[in-house]
Amino acid sequence: MRYRVLGPLEVETDTGPVTLGGQKERLLLALLLMRPNHVVPVETLVAGLWGEHPPPTAAKTLQSHVVRLRRTLEPARARGAAGEVLITREPGYLLRVAPGALDAARFEELIGAARRALADHSVELAGSLLREALALWHGRAFEEFLDTDVAVAESDRLAELRLVALEDRVEADLRLGRHRELVAELEGLVRDQPLRERLWAQLLLALYRSGRQGDALLAYQRARKVLAEELGIDPGAELRRLHTAILAQDPGLDLPASAEADPSRQLATGQQEAAQVLSLDGSAQASRVAAGVEEQPPGQAAGSRSHLRLVQAEPADEVVDLPKPGGERPVVAARLRRPGWRLAVAGFVVVLLVATALVADRIGNGGSGDARIAANSLGLIEAKSDALVGQVPLEARSGQVAVGEGALWVANNEQGTVSRVDPAARRVVQPITVGRDPAGVAAGDGAVWVANSGDRSVSWINPSTNTVVKRVLVGNGPTGIALGDGAVWVANSLDNSVSRIDDTGRVAARIGVGGTPSGVAAGLGAVWVSNATDGTVSRISPSSNAVVRSISVGNGPKAIAVGADAVWVANSLDGTVSRIDPASDTVVATVGVGDGPSAVAVSPSAVWATSELRGTVTRLDPATNTVVRTIDVRSAPAGPQWPGTACGSRPGGRRAAIGAGS
Repeated sequence: MRYRVLGPLEVETDTGPVTLGGQKERLLLALLLMRPNHVVPVETLVAGLWGEHPPPTAAKTLQSHVVRLRRTLEPARARGAAGEVLITREPGYLLRVAPGALDAARFEELIGAARRALADHSVELAGSLLREALALWHGRAFEEFLDTDVAVAESDRLAELRLVALEDRVEADLRLGRHRELVAELEGLVRDQPLRERLWAQLLLALYRSGRQGDALLAYQRARKVLAEELGIDPGAELRRLHTAILAQDPGLDLPASAEADPSRQLATGQQEAAQVLSLDGSAQASRVAAGVEEQPPGQAAGSRSHLRLVQAEPADEVVDLPKPGGERPVVAARLRRPGWRLAVAGFVVVLLVATALVADRIGNGGSGDARIAANSLGLIEAKSDALVGQVPLEARSGQVAVGEGALWVANNEQGTVSRVDPAARRVVQPITVGRDPAGVAAGDGAVWVANSGDRSVSWINPSTNTVVKRVLVGNGPTGIALGDGAVWVANSLDNSVSRIDDTGRVAARIGVGGTPSGVAAGLGAVWVSNATDGTVSRISPSSNAVVRSISVGNGPKAIAVGADAVWVANSLDGTVSRIDPASDTVVATVGVGDGPSAVAVSPSAVWATSELRGTVTRLDPATNTVVRTIDVRSAPAGPQWPGTACGSRPGGRRAAIGAGS
């Protein structure tokens, strides 16, 4: 028996197609196929078949539908004999599906194998697997049942996987030098999916490699216009970096001569030592990260790569530092800065298990400083001196950070995992698989919660077992997440809403807020939500689950934090941080921090704002509302956090965690 759900629902055997019954019978089969080889409870099937208001006879009617469906799927079964395909098992029913017999399951198996092949640099194999996976589609998944909420949710999840698989296939083709053939296809894809920046980046790269620099720059302007008109935002950091590289005709954009023959030479893998290549043009800005590259002789001709030198890295295990008594230390999880566009867009391995040799560049009294942080690592900055004193390799391209339950928790967006970091040993203990595109993480009260922006869900992790114990469906595009007032609060960026999850894992309320809510924080008697497209912060009363005030802040408020008796908002388009007085619900101070502040955190004596665009961490004094210091981490720092004693600090020592990234 073979089942197809990636388009019209179809069932066939070796002798031909199977004729299914009426709509309820077909929907029942679809509900069972959403969870093949798992027991689907009667209550779930009733809700799927009849919605929120089932008839009083729903359970009995369901039994009749099961009998008819079983007769269709098992025509040779003797009357009264137990089912072998559709099985009755408490507390519901199970549909037994053989390996490879369900196209949706086969699709997910193939894309998983393709990702592993890409990670192993088997690019041709990865492309072949992805083409096989995409060929399984013949329309929208569960397309005839999209009038039901459960089918819409599953159809949307599979559609997102399909788009990511398509992007991965394009990535494989880019690695193999097929840029000219890709241009026409990518033009069609960005028309159909104008908000997917990865597709725009792939189009820009394909055009540039085809000798069409002008067209690539025009394509960037088209992307910028679409994002501004549709969402009121600028392109993301990686797309902006790619644009800058195209303007500069950076040689790192060119397809390496050896890429088609042996893509695996582009980066070292596993635990091998790697290297960081730094620019010598006087800017001291990292311009490329690579491994297995030989140092260029100083006498190379102009136009070659003589402006590069190689800085050999230390093994990751040596990049650990013990805490110092009495010092405050922010922890910074760093992304690749300028190299990010090349590694992510060109398709090479972004995860770089490298940390430069331990750096502790003391920062003078001039108000700025330098604290280089390796790609994909947690950097430990001592807040007392603003010096980098240690790093923790993250083993993955990472994002937001949370502190609690005796650990640091780092969301790995592309891997669909959360890394648990041991704060005492300063190492990754275990990656935990969650949902698609984890964007936010919060920890406390015996649990860890992860907002998965790619599949409309929140994963509830038991930190005692490092396992996901429940998946909670929320709104579209969940990003920000926070704990407070006995609940979990989730900002749904595509629904303009906030979901409140109670202590049983049930969505207890959905609250409408402003445009594109991106950040959420709880404290000072309220829940605070930053709304990126309308420049406001929504104040929610936890007792009434209602917005009681909308507060105007700067342009593009992206992140929000509570502390030092105030609410702090990073305005990404203004280059400012707003301070809100919770007593009057007004902005009482606006502090300039430079371009593109993307995250904010509060420690007992400071406010920390990070900029992925500039690669900086800015420290503010909440007593004077002024910038104390700007630290250039030479990376793209993401979500800040303040671990305090959670990072293993001794009495009297404090640390803040700032960011994680690619």
